[in-house]
Amino acid sequence: TPLPRLGIDSEIEAIEEALGGIFEIQVQIASVLSLNQAVIEDGLWVHCSAHSLQGGRALIVEDGEDSLGEHAHAVPLPALEKLLRAGGGARCAFLFLSACESEHLAAAFFRAGVRNVIYCPTQVHDRRARDFASGLYAAIAAGLGLRQAFEKARIAAEVRGDEAQYGLMASAPLQLAESPGAPRCLPPVPRRPSLKRRVEDFVGRCDVVRAVLFYLGMRQRRIVLLHCDRPLGRSALLKEIAHLVSARGRRFAGPGRCAFLDTGEAPGGLLVADDLETLTEEERERVRRHLQVEGAQLLASSKARSAALAFEDDSKTMVVELNPLRPLEAVDLFLKRCQRQLLAEDVVKPADLGARDPKDEVPRDELLRLLVAPVREFAGVPGRIRRAVDDWVFRGSPTLYGEVAKLAHRPTLPTLP
Repeated sequence: TPLPRLGIDSEIEAIEEALGGIFEIQVQIASVLSLNQAVIEDGLWVHCSAHSLQGGRALIVEDGEDSLGEHAHAVPLPALEKLLRAGGGARCAFLFLSACESEHLAAAFFRAGVRNVIYCPTQVHDRRARDFASGLYAAIAAGLGLRQAFEKARIAAEVRGDEAQYGLMASAPLQLAESPGAPRCLPPVPRRPSLKRRVEDFVGRCDVVRAVLFYLGMRQRRIVLLHCDRPLGRSALLKEIAHLVSARGRRFAGPGRCAFLDTGEAPGGLLVADDLETLTEEERERVRRHLQVEGAQLLASSKARSAALAFEDDSKTMVVELNPLRPLEAVDLFLKRCQRQLLAEDVVKPADLGARDPKDEVPRDELLRLLVAPVREFAGVPGRIRRAVDDWVFRGSPTLYGEVAKLAHRPTLPTLP
């Protein structure tokens, strides 16, 4: 089962803003190597955002510093303890282990020598953990000791309605070595001007994304083609992948490392080209010049599998097929586009309601079950789902009376001038 993506960029931005420039933040991919190197550096402060498995008895890490997220593996608790204790143990001053149910993992770091460890013993929402971390680091930057800053952040989380719990293992008082002094203006987080905005409510496509990342991770594969001959969201998927591979800490992060053909260049990096078969001769020449640079790769989409032949030269194009959304992915998109909670009278026909209150809010698990069949009418085409639900919302989200499938066949309203 694919793990949910962590909002790493948002977390980094929140931490940088909270610290106000007091620390220089170095972003790396969480791998066995990078984590082991970080915890043995005396006095280092480490923030690790990751997933856990098996009730917190395994930590999910990626393969290495060049990882694009295509591979990850679980490090069981005994293996983690063995790694941390080797060579004299850990020596870093602080670790924030931002992972669900991470008490056992935190204890392993603490026993190995990390002097102070913050962890989440319960399930925690990505955004909630980010808010807690922001509050913690802001208090530390203001000059509070770790215990006081932790209590401030914990109480603030309770007041916000955060149901997660947070824990602290501490062997000695910890505070910044120097007084924070006068506040400093934090320079803005560098943006990625060559990247197009992500599509709202992007869902699914985990298998396709994983395949594309796998081929891009093989540096000798210079051309990866996303192929489908129907409008199944090629452009949206290209934008999503471009943002994933250029996230801070990844190989295509930084200015000029990843760009769309019509908005910039990425010499020696990743160039993204949509609708490859429609390129002008000038654009084709730009792609050829790009591929002549050592290390350069091309991620493209096309309706025709043969569209990349003009650029192959001595390279083999890796073709990844884009298929319609799976049923549960289609339902997920349908629900994300709705702007109100669906009620029983929306998803159950009047004759089948029985004693149920028509105004009952239907739980998500039940909605996923009830909507799979009617949403099949959209044939897994993301654009059809978006247009139909948006049209329904535009009309005031009238009661559906169990006829959700009819949305797939209703002519959309004319666009207002």
